Amino acid sequence: MKRPDKDLSWYVKWIAASGLLASLFVRSIGDEGEYYVLDNTLNFIGVFGWLVVGLLWWDRSIILSQTAGTAMLIYVLYRAL
Repeated sequence: MKRPDKDLSWYVKWIAASGLLASLFVRSIGDEGEYYVLDNTLNFIGVFGWLVVGLLWWDRSIILSQTAGTAMLIYVLYRAL
């Protein structure tokens, strides 16, 4: 399936991918959960962004997996704050 270039989904997926990579970086430099909230916030940005992309593309596998991830991260962030 051909995806349109530089439409809304293009920007959202790059922001989401950047959020996930930033989350991994923060997780790798933190000691014993030092940056727990920042890590999970960046992870949420990435997972929620991919949920938006899944909805824009109407890709059910992305929608399903990222809905579960978004729900889990909302709970984690709620508990942390």
